[in-house]
Amino acid sequence: VTRNLKEAGGKTPVRGTRTSYKARYAHDAVRKAKGYIRDGYRWVVDKDLEKFFDRVNHDRLMNTLAKTIKEKPLLKLIRKYLQAGVMINVM
Repeated sequence: VTRNLKEAGGKTPVRGTRTSYKARYAHDAVRKAKGYIRDGYRWVVDKDLEKFFDRVNHDRLMNTLAKTIKEKPLLKLIRKYLQAGVMINVM
């Protein structure tokens, strides 16, 4: 699938495929990780968040958020987002 992709930081759009974009992103991530190691860090962690919110315990997450977020309407909104489904091919 070919689509217009916008470079990070608002630079000019580039034409490419999702695969080429992901590959370039992966290479950039490896380059950045190597830089962290050169700077003296001993650990580099990569986390894919694609399915995180489907798998995380929503009650525990909400309890953790409630410790710092005191606005009840905001917490209710976050809970609704967590519970919302995804609509595919609606139109």
